[in-house]
Amino acid sequence: MDPQIENAKPSVDSFELPCGFIDSENKLHTSVIVTEITGEEEEILAARNMPVTKRINKILTNCTESIGPYSGQQLSFIIPDLTQGDRIYLLMAIRRASLGNEMPFQTKCTSCKEDARFILDLADLETKKMPNPLIRTYDLVLPKTKKKVRMKVLTGRGEEAISKAAQKGIDVISTAILARMDSIDDKPVTIDDLKGLPLMDRNFLKDAWVDNEGGVDTEVQIDCPACGVSYETELDISQQGFFNPSATLKNWKKKYSF
Repeated sequence: MDPQIENAKPSVDSFELPCGFIDSENKLHTSVIVTEITGEEEEILAARNMPVTKRINKILTNCTESIGPYSGQQLSFIIPDLTQGDRIYLLMAIRRASLGNEMPFQTKCTSCKEDARFILDLADLETKKMPNPLIRTYDLVLPKTKKKVRMKVLTGRGEEAISKAAQKGIDVISTAILARMDSIDDKPVTIDDLKGLPLMDRNFLKDAWVDNEGGVDTEVQIDCPACGVSYETELDISQQGFFNPSATLKNWKKKYSF
């Protein structure tokens, strides 16, 4: 039997967001119900004339049935304000409800450069809860310049700015920092401010948001079947196996059959 069919999950499933949505009364909502992807969402995925962030927002909105007591049109306003960690988790949850937990995954060994092919269980990926989900800003002192900075947790709206910078290929890392920053020494921040920071301070900021933002750990530990070297690689959800595992398995069978 096709493993995609054999291991299929229900078309509707419930999950718990690692960060959650804070409503106007400062109440946190983490329970979410998702539905499976249909042809409508597949066409959205294929719409290359639509910005990536807009495509993701549409898919997350279409396939999310509820977040806490909120549903329907309310979700179109909530989804863009979810943290990046919740948005990645939600996309994983929708994929699992649509196609099951197993994902064929291919990577290249960092040592021998041979292709390594695996079946990952998405349910095994570690979910990191936000340390204090009701606090979305935090203060730091930079180790090199001693500047005081106020950071904020990245949301879908910040993702949009990062996506635009990535498309242009300009100031991508600085934009990622800017999307998570409110102020430096109580003053508004510019790209030039961030580009002027020493590397020690910039690395400190990147380490800090890893510690303060919840989400899914998408780093995968690989033991190369060819040379035995262990290495870590990032799970790439843009691989065909994420949304079309059966096609990936068929391609593997054709390529590696003798």
